[in-house]
Amino acid sequence: MKEVVIVSAVRTPFGKFGGQLRDYSTVDLGTMAVKAVMKKIDIDPKEVNELIMGVAVLAGTASVASRQILFTTGLPPQTSSLTIDRACCSSTTSVAIAMRNIQVGETSIAIAGGMEAMSQTPLIARGIRWGGGSSRRTDARRTALYAKSNREYAHCRWCWGSVTSAWHQP
Repeated sequence: MKEVVIVSAVRTPFGKFGGQLRDYSTVDLGTMAVKAVMKKIDIDPKEVNELIMGVAVLAGTASVASRQILFTTGLPPQTSSLTIDRACCSSTTSVAIAMRNIQVGETSIAIAGGMEAMSQTPLIARGIRWGGGSSRRTDARRTALYAKSNREYAHCRWCWGSVTSAWHQP
């Protein structure tokens, strides 16, 4: 099996919920991270074969966020792209898939990582439609991410910002 190495890693800053990063979408943050990693390693976008990006909460984000990032970073349209929607382990899964694709010879250079903009995640307030109101703090907390998997029960930390790695076969 081919040896795979991470040649660069960057991340966006951690933000506070509703803080200074609140106006940046998941795609905006992912784009910043991918551009930064490409600049850091000084790679020609045409050399990148694959872009794999994970997102913890796809609700409120583009359905194929990695494809949008591909177009906003100057990667060629024929570059393979994949968006992973697997809650908190999306970015780790993205990096693992990129590594395996290089190991088996499906790709030679991949950019993989995660992206998230929790301040733009839709609030789902269950019961309001039928007059249930939103005064109960517990309901709002439990339903803010209900569409995904309700992390309260999964004991999972919210994933903030974007982390991106560039992989290549030595």
